[in-house]
Amino acid sequence: MPPKTPAWKKIGLKVQNEILNDPFSVEHVEGAIKVTKKRTREPVKSESESSKKAPKRKKLPKSERPPPPEKDQLAYLRQFHEDRDNWKFSKQKQNWVLRHLSIIPSEYEAALSSYLEGMQGQSRDRLVGEFKMVVERWNAFCEQAEQKLMKQLEENEKNEEQTKEEADEKEQEDENKETEEEIKAPEYDYVIRASRLFNVLTGEKIYVKNVEMEDEKEDEKAEEEKGVLGEEKQENDEELTPNHKSNTKEDPDDVPEDLSNLIVEKVEVTEFIDDTDYQEKDEKALEESEATNEEKQEEETENNKEKKEKKEKKEKKEKKEKKEKKEKKEKKEEKEKKEKKDKKEKKEKKEKKEKKERKSSQTTSTS
Repeated sequence: MPPKTPAWKKIGLKVQNEILNDPFSVEHVEGAIKVTKKRTREPVKSESESSKKAPKRKKLPKSERPPPPEKDQLAYLRQFHEDRDNWKFSKQKQNWVLRHLSIIPSEYEAALSSYLEGMQGQSRDRLVGEFKMVVERWNAFCEQAEQKLMKQLEENEKNEEQTKEEADEKEQEDENKETEEEIKAPEYDYVIRASRLFNVLTGEKIYVKNVEMEDEKEDEKAEEEKGVLGEEKQENDEELTPNHKSNTKEDPDDVPEDLSNLIVEKVEVTEFIDDTDYQEKDEKALEESEATNEEKQEEETENNKEKKEKKEKKEKKEKKEKKEKKEKKEKKEEKEKKEKKDKKEKKEKKEKKEKKERKSSQTTSTS
């Protein structure tokens, strides 16, 4: 008979077998760590090698940079103006030119005017109307700006006389009022171009407010140059005439006999002037100065009267406006009070009805 193993030994053997068979046990993991090979470290690249990149393109200064390429539509215009034989019509490019009249650079002004001058039919009429509208819009904008400036100046003069409280009230009223639609001003360069092209297409000049055209400036310069030349000629003539006069004075014998009666002797004027002449002049000057002073005083009195009348009218208007505001506020307050009372009464009625319904429901349930 084999010897019997004790129970405690059997339990220890079972535990040992479970540990050996378990793949996640500590012994298996330690063995795997020992078996695995060490990874060879890859050689680290130096900073100089990693930082090496393709060299950046150097930026040239603006003076040395080549000009940007010319657009096909602008080349189309230039070719029409310079090389008409090799030019070909393109509807697409023409539409681009007509849509971007305000963007085309000034270098192509002559080409643009010659191209539009050759247009005919509805497109020509449409362009004439568009240019006229641009100039009219500019004139309207200038008039509106002038009116605004005048109003601001008048308001500044009025505000100096008024108190700060009244000025604050007016500002609030102005904010509440509806502002008029402001006219948008077209670009200055496009306005000048539109006026020139209108002249090219119709042969008529259109008035542009607050703008002096270059043609007018050139005419003024030409007139100034002519005036300068005329003055120089006069100076040269004056330089020559005194020499001629000096020669005539030196030989008085050469004077003809017919002109000898025209020579006048020197006479002192003081012999023929009295003190009364000076007194008369002084009296006239005093009378004129008094008359001018009286006129100025009358004008000042009239201006003061007008100012007083204006002030009185403004005060009356302000008083009326204040009264109207107070009345409106009182009416609003009365309406609000009435609405509150009505709401309260409605609520009370609803509560009473609900109470009655509850009582009636309770009585029905008890019965």
